[in-house]
Amino acid sequence: CDFPAPSVLVELDPATGSLKRTIGAVRDASGLYPIISSLTAQPGTGLLYAASVLTTSSIWTIDKSTALATRLSTAQGPGLAFGPDGTLYHSAGATLFILDPDTGVPVGFFPVSYSGADARIDGLAVRSDGTVFTTISRSFRPPRPCRTCPNPPPVLLPLALATIDLSTGMGIGILNEI
Repeated sequence: CDFPAPSVLVELDPATGSLKRTIGAVRDASGLYPIISSLTAQPGTGLLYAASVLTTSSIWTIDKSTALATRLSTAQGPGLAFGPDGTLYHSAGATLFILDPDTGVPVGFFPVSYSGADARIDGLAVRSDGTVFTTISRSFRPPRPCRTCPNPPPVLLPLALATIDLSTGMGIGILNEI
């Protein structure tokens, strides 16, 4: 069965968005290639943090010049974003975690709900005023592509683009059924 190609770190021109250079495939010192689902830079330092999915679900730091990944923790979930104050947010299922940026270990959490749907929070972004944005999804499991292949991972279907009210944990829809 085919596995996804390695994640590749590139540098883009901030003015044009065009490719400046390819740094290389993201890998750790043992040669493991994590499949990166989310990438964020720590305010003030520019240090890159990543969340990986599939067989290497973890939080990583990534060296910007070599693409070398260092595992911080085995926290699972696809979304990762820094707030302007340095808070590191991580999405996993229906929970928004706050992680310690030095260890990748959760130091707080917010259960998130969205209009009573059996939903999960996925992608994350944080605006300069601290507003947390997410995609809200539901999942289904597709059939196996072949008899000897393992069951494929669930496929996420986006339901909405939302903000998360950190005082209540409520997802507030901006755009439904995206």
